[in-house]
Amino acid sequence: MRPEIKTYLEDIRQAASLILKFTEDKDWTDYRQDPLLRSGVERQFEIMGEAIGAARRIQKKVVSQITNYERIIVECTPQAGHVEPEIDTCHGADLISCSNSTGLT
Repeated sequence: MRPEIKTYLEDIRQAASLILKFTEDKDWTDYRQDPLLRSGVERQFEIMGEAIGAARRIQKKVVSQITNYERIIVECTPQAGHVEPEIDTCHGADLISCSNSTGLT
């Protein structure tokens, strides 16, 4: 595995870890009402999307092992045009609200 792939994978791991930390003991209402929480979570999804996209350009085989990686790239990057304040219309709301991938319920 190329060294830069390891760096991108670590960026993805760190972003996912921060999403879990930010959303610990939070519910959907907390998320919708707290712009700081929402911004933090959305930024980490953007970081994941950017890192996945960069890693995919180098070594698609490794990235293809990440569940839903294509949706993360499309739905979680500013280039996709989804940087909006309402969670219902941005950053893959179904990914964010999935209780097994974040602390949100």
